[in-house]
Amino acid sequence: MSAQHRGRNVGAEGKSRMNPLPSEEWRQVWLMESSTFAEEPVERKISRLSIAKPGFDPIIQQIQSGDLLVCHTCGTKHQIKEVLLLVDEAPKSGRPVTVYIKQFEEHPPVLLDALIAACVECTDPPPGGTYLIPADVLHRIRTVQPEVSMLFARPRHWVFQCNPRFYDLKQAVRRNHLKTWKVTAHKQRIKKGDKVILWMTGSEAGCYALATVQSEVFKGWEEMVEAEYFHVDNSPEAQDRCEIEIDLDLTATPILRKTTEADPVLAGLKVGMQGTNFQATLAQYQQLLRLALSERRGMKAKVAPRYSLADFCTDTGYAEEEVKHWLRAIHRKGQVIFGGPPGTGKTYVAERLARLLTSEGNGFYEMVQFHPNYAYEDFIQGIRPAVAEDGKQKVELVPGRFLEFCERARRCGGTCVMVIDEINRAHLPRVLGELMLTLEYRETEIPLAGGNRFSIPKGVRLIGTMNTADRSIALLDVALRRRFAFIRLSPQYEQLRQFHHPRGNEVERLIPLLQEINERVGEPSFALGISYFMVENLAEELEEIWRWEVEPYLEDVLFDQPDTVASYSWERVKGRLLP
Repeated sequence: MSAQHRGRNVGAEGKSRMNPLPSEEWRQVWLMESSTFAEEPVERKISRLSIAKPGFDPIIQQIQSGDLLVCHTCGTKHQIKEVLLLVDEAPKSGRPVTVYIKQFEEHPPVLLDALIAACVECTDPPPGGTYLIPADVLHRIRTVQPEVSMLFARPRHWVFQCNPRFYDLKQAVRRNHLKTWKVTAHKQRIKKGDKVILWMTGSEAGCYALATVQSEVFKGWEEMVEAEYFHVDNSPEAQDRCEIEIDLDLTATPILRKTTEADPVLAGLKVGMQGTNFQATLAQYQQLLRLALSERRGMKAKVAPRYSLADFCTDTGYAEEEVKHWLRAIHRKGQVIFGGPPGTGKTYVAERLARLLTSEGNGFYEMVQFHPNYAYEDFIQGIRPAVAEDGKQKVELVPGRFLEFCERARRCGGTCVMVIDEINRAHLPRVLGELMLTLEYRETEIPLAGGNRFSIPKGVRLIGTMNTADRSIALLDVALRRRFAFIRLSPQYEQLRQFHHPRGNEVERLIPLLQEINERVGEPSFALGISYFMVENLAEELEEIWRWEVEPYLEDVLFDQPDTVASYSWERVKGRLLP
């Protein structure tokens, strides 16, 4: 069959008739030969691919945004592969069609049988290429198999509007606490999969997020994490609501009303009127999406200053090859712990490594120190007392340090590093809680104890430091240890030389003595580090450092060897150290 006849409906009597234009309510469904694709969509890992240029198969010009594509094998219509595609953007002249794969498991198993049956009903399908499944056949499928109806329905587009005097939309979106929305109109028409424009009225009126409806309308209440964003007492009775999920957070760069009013496509957007839910058009939603993406691309992200691998090696005294191994480990595992005795520069190295990882990117790094009283409520989230606007006391669920860090990291999108100093001084299983899962399975969304959901952004890295000489700290359990790469640090005597040489300080007598002491200690975890001696005026301060810092440390480490401790007292060693 020639290309010009492709796309026609063929009835049971074999008579041709043109397909009716697609209804606003239902998608078109296309059958496509797998050879039509520039990249065969057989791997589930493929998230985006391209169809051959429209000029190669003229019927492709009729494909619209939101259509469904079904891939079958080389002209054999009965061997449809389990690959269902949703068109992301309509074809443009001379450009490939971009689509993304919908996970087939999300849809009823009967779908394949239904689509195969649809093809069988067509007595004269084209021998290959692209074929539009007749609308009347799809209508019969929807009637007989109602469980697949939602799949064929085109998403509608809505404006969900709020007044900032009553609801803090910006903070709810920023903290990822916006989970449901009140529905006062179009209750029978709002469906799962519909697209939403989240609009705030007032002096800063504009679009602050784009979202997707995740449920049918139901009777219920807002989730607990949402309650703190209401400035007025909400109704105690159950209300019509729907679940939503934020697709694009625009709180940093909202599309304000002055922009929409000047845009010919958005000038008629139904906003600012009394009400909560209004219908929008596909063109309006797509225009807002284009503006949102262009705003994001145009943002001038704050770029971290340059800090190279050579700079890191100069500052820390470690060889480039060894540091490259560290970098591979942290990118592979997502989190590492630097362990070693006191004075080996663990915190210094961790902070410098964080600078290296975020260098010249739009990421950032932060530092937090754990201690025995550090808790889940401090790190993840917890209930805290607060004072309401009327002066009354209340409690609210407040995100902890790590949740705030991850939300900021999610917005900037670059490599972001949290340095956790003295990580083993806290009771880690209690502090980390549900993170035990997400540390291993990044970007897996999990429910938290407070009711909201959480995942670790892909670009987040954790660097911990651990004092191996602290006997008061219990060993890490095996499950937690498996989630970190452990890098042992030992005294770097060459770094001590590099620090003091430009300052004119003599350390060639000190270094052999330190090496001797560490041999007598015999255990790398309790070695005497070099940080004690990293001071500007070493000659003036050496006696004080030895008497008040080194001797007490040796008394603790060599508590059962008093003679050895006495042999390294200041009175015994000053002759070896002073000229």
